[in-house]
Amino acid sequence: MVDRKFNSVIVNVFFRDDEDVEKIKKAFLNLFPFDISEILIERKNRGFEEKIIRELNVELEKNAQIIFSSKPLCSKLVAEDKNKLVKEFDSRFSDEYFFFMRLDKDSLLNGHYVIVDSGNCIHIKFGILAYPKNKINALKNVEELLK
Repeated sequence: MVDRKFNSVIVNVFFRDDEDVEKIKKAFLNLFPFDISEILIERKNRGFEEKIIRELNVELEKNAQIIFSSKPLCSKLVAEDKNKLVKEFDSRFSDEYFFFMRLDKDSLLNGHYVIVDSGNCIHIKFGILAYPKNKINALKNVEELLK
């Protein structure tokens, strides 16, 4: 049996209709090494000044999906970004045991996986399972993911 480190991974991106919708959708789908069409949620919302904001959202809860998507994603990060995520663990970790990672959307559209702190990005939220439940064990799970 595989030791579960995460109980969910939620990935979402927001974009406007005047952006390259198909290119964004393709880059988003490429984050996953399997077909996500059955769990992909597409929304249109009204934003500031009534402009349409689109959203793509996927929530992974099956252990196989989490493993098969998380490891390849993290393997595409450069060592500097992996180190940054570990160093910034405190600011990226919530009391609800979520770990947050943001990928620069423009870089991803060009095939580069770049960690950012804010801005135009793809949001990734890892639900961490830690036993015993404490911050040190949560950090260990994140470090193992980023190896």
